[in-house]
Order: sequence, then C-alpha cells, then structure tokens
Amino acid sequence: MDGFENQLFKVLIVDDEEGPRRAMQTLLSTNKELTIQTAESAFQALELLKASPFDLVITDIRMPKMDGLELLKEIKTLSPDTMVILMTGYGTLENAIDAIRGGAYDYLTKPFRLDEMTIMVEKGIDKLRIIRENRKILEELRFIFEKVKKGIVERRGDEGSLLELLEDIKLRLSRLYIKHGPV
Repeated sequence: MDGFENQLFKVLIVDDEEGPRRAMQTLLSTNKELTIQTAESAFQALELLKASPFDLVITDIRMPKMDGLELLKEIKTLSPDTMVILMTGYGTLENAIDAIRGGAYDYLTKPFRLDEMTIMVEKGIDKLRIIRENRKILEELRFIFEKVKKGIVERRGDEGSLLELLEDIKLRLSRLYIKHGPV
C-alpha cells in the first residue's frame, strides 16, 4: 500500500449548534484528504461511530443529554484508536485536564481562530499517517521474520538456499529503508 499521503481520513464533527458545525465542515472540506460527516448530538455521533469507524472526532463539550466528555469515554470504548479533539466555550483547566486524561488528542477553547482548528486537525492527521505507516512497516517486518524463521527451519544445511533467503530479506529491508527511512 504505497502513497500514505493519498489516503482519506474520516472526520466526524459533533456540535449541537448548527452554525459552528457547518462552519467547521466547510473549513475542513477544503482538505482533499478528509471525508467529513457531522452529527448534531452525541447520540447521533455514537450511531455513526457504531456503523463505521472514524479517524478523528471533533466534538463540543457542552451538549444536552450527553456531553463531550461522556462522548469521549464512549468513543474510546468503541474505537480506542480514534483521535478526539474537544472544544468548549466554557474552558477551564479542569476540563482540559479531564479531556486529556480521558484520551483526547487535544482541546480547543471557543472562540478559536479557524486556522487554529486547521492546524490542530493537520497535526492530528500527520500523527494518524505516521501510525498507519508504522503499522505497515511492522506488518512487513513480521512477514520478513516469519520468512526467516521458516527458511531457517526448512533449509538447514542448504547454504545456497539460505543465502538466497537472506538476500531476499536484505532487499526487502532496503526497500523499507528507501521508502520510510531508518526503521
């Protein structure tokens, strides 16, 4: 799977207020790496998350019936790898600490500048891209390890075959290095 930079990332924006929700959707939809969905409540967000995982959720903290901190807990239970950015117009240090302790990627206090949101999302996407790349590299290294293990067991005493196996492994590791830098 080459070209991690061309992969799409699913983002869910959750806010009970239509204006801010639409503004964030419009702002983030200019990024061609993102597919954006919105929800007007934590309950609607959970239904969407149960149907299909999201890479990033941006949610308001203050919402009726279920707040953003409760939603964060539910998201982390359903999909621990989903990044969550919490935002609130009633920011306190205690809320920020609770958010980060609860597993939030970051925290924004309203009103925020739109470029702050864009930068935060871009940093989150960069982190997700690195996580995906690392998983792919790990899969390749596991494959190489299994091949080495199998080759050593099958080819004991056959130095020619073992050397071919080692050359193949060397080539695969070289490709990983060229593609991703030092592993």
